[in-house]
Amino acid sequence: MSVTFPYSAGWQDLKDLFRNAGNVIRADIPTDYQGRSKGFGTVTMGTVEEARKAIGMYNGFEWNGRRIEVREDRTFVEGGAHQQQQQQQQHQTPVAAPIEQTYQEQPQQPGSPVQQAQQPAAGSTAGRQLFVGNLPFTLQWQELKDYFRQDGGTVLRADIAIDNQGRSRGYGQVLMSTVEEAQEAIAKLNQTELSGRVIEVREDKYANANENGQPNTFHWTALFVGNLPYSSRWQDLKDLFRPLGLNPIHADILTENETGRSKGCGMVRFNTREEAEKAVAQLNGTNVMGRNIIVRFDKFAL
Repeated sequence: MSVTFPYSAGWQDLKDLFRNAGNVIRADIPTDYQGRSKGFGTVTMGTVEEARKAIGMYNGFEWNGRRIEVREDRTFVEGGAHQQQQQQQQHQTPVAAPIEQTYQEQPQQPGSPVQQAQQPAAGSTAGRQLFVGNLPFTLQWQELKDYFRQDGGTVLRADIAIDNQGRSRGYGQVLMSTVEEAQEAIAKLNQTELSGRVIEVREDKYANANENGQPNTFHWTALFVGNLPYSSRWQDLKDLFRPLGLNPIHADILTENETGRSKGCGMVRFNTREEAEKAVAQLNGTNVMGRNIIVRFDKFAL
């Protein structure tokens, strides 16, 4: 699961909080190059049922003065053969969920119906997913999400595209709860000024590009690999896939612009979709030097 929380919270505080929902396998909090919390982290529960219980209990829960967001890890994307394989193995593998900080207008109690309504709706994202262009390069995903929820719309997720150096590409995606809210956002926010730039907001023509709701073809060979040990180099990342009989054609570790230090994540590209699917199915959630890594398709890959 993914979680956003107070910057003062440590991994032990996070683990203790989620023990009320079941067996916590591990809790991790990413830090910047100065060792400061980034305000989000991941929690791995013992079972799928415990992970869902934790989401019901703590999404929208106020902790140390901040309302936290708890959701299933975005590693598990809608559609795709690799997800079906993961679902078949869920009774055997722990489930990680990301946690992100969010601010909600109305207080919520753990497990309330409102919280359940905030979970991403099943099925097609066509008509609900928006492309947002000409964004300020300093803008973060949370700021993008807040900008689209200012008129009361329900934003299920917001993402900023990044290059292989970890820098914003100046565009992103926003997924609204309904087609009507998406159309309203286009009408109200297209050609508005955000931090000095006039942004473009339009329907994402690549959302659910095929009838099976699977990612578009250009997503199939590029993977994002997260929660890597900070000591990992591109060669280590490439070697990670070799025991599976896979040979990535390219591997990169994202680094801080100022210091050159690793951000703990990277990008990998394969020759074929089949190789990429095998990598996601067999390596996502595995332990590398004491860290459960995230392996998922890079939807922003070109």
